[in-house]
Amino acid sequence: MDWIEERQQLTDRLKQLNNFALQAANDKNWPQAISQIQEAIFASGAPNSVFFTRT
Repeated sequence: MDWIEERQQLTDRLKQLNNFALQAANDKNWPQAISQIQEAIFASGAPNSVFFTRT
């Protein structure tokens, strides 16, 4: 699998997690919504970015 396919799979997964989080929030299932958002953040690699680095 090349990097383009891997990138597309990640994009699709992040969209799916976003939709799940939005549905959970609409249902006022806050723990599930937060869990889905956290999973998306970690799947995206964002915790390794400067925004999540402690100073």
